[in-house]
Amino acid sequence: MMMLIAGGTLFAYAGMLGLCQGLERHYKQVWQRACPRPLRVVLRGAGWLALMISLLLCAQAWG
Repeated sequence: MMMLIAGGTLFAYAGMLGLCQGLERHYKQVWQRACPRPLRVVLRGAGWLALMISLLLCAQAWG
């Protein structure tokens, strides 16, 4: 059960990171260049996917 919660936490962090980096201004703050549109779409999609996986892991752990 502890592994499910830890996995859920890591996927939640990765998901939020993907969503944040999918925004033009946050990407530019970190990388000092504009984010290409295809990369923004991939980052946002991966972010949402990671958040969904996090939800599934946490729901499985908590029952």
